[in-house]
Amino acid sequence: MTITPCPYCGVEVKKERLEHHKSLRCPKAPAEILAARTDSSSGRINRKDARKTPPQSRKKKANPKARMMLKLIRTMYPSMPENDAMQCAEGATKPGSNRIGVSGSEKPQELARMAVVAYARHRFTCYDSLLSQGMNRDSARDTVHSDVKELLSSWIREPKGNSHGRRR
Repeated sequence: MTITPCPYCGVEVKKERLEHHKSLRCPKAPAEILAARTDSSSGRINRKDARKTPPQSRKKKANPKARMMLKLIRTMYPSMPENDAMQCAEGATKPGSNRIGVSGSEKPQELARMAVVAYARHRFTCYDSLLSQGMNRDSARDTVHSDVKELLSSWIREPKGNSHGRRR
């Protein structure tokens, strides 16, 4: 039994299975090899081969609530780093999570504010470690309140050199 790497993706396979791998499983195979996968009458990938599509090539569906939440967060907290704003919006509106952005009945601006406060509390303070040490939720929130307030006030300020035409 001889093991050999696939010339396209580098995955090691048994030499006798190399052609099978290249024609059905290799995600980096050239177009002429991939053409053999398709059903010539419909132009679609054979159902048997479609199951073998690598997970990284499947696209994630966009969450419309997360897009709306991100827009509100960017408006309310213009200096919040983009990556943090996206994580906050996605986390708050995660389907089936019963979190603020999904289950809340408040106004959208209030939901965005609550999501950012919760995100800042968990991500940038010692809140979680206080809870794990046995402190009750209200006392832990009181302990980190000033840190959260300071962080939020820095995110509310307009980034330097980005006035968007507003007069001060």
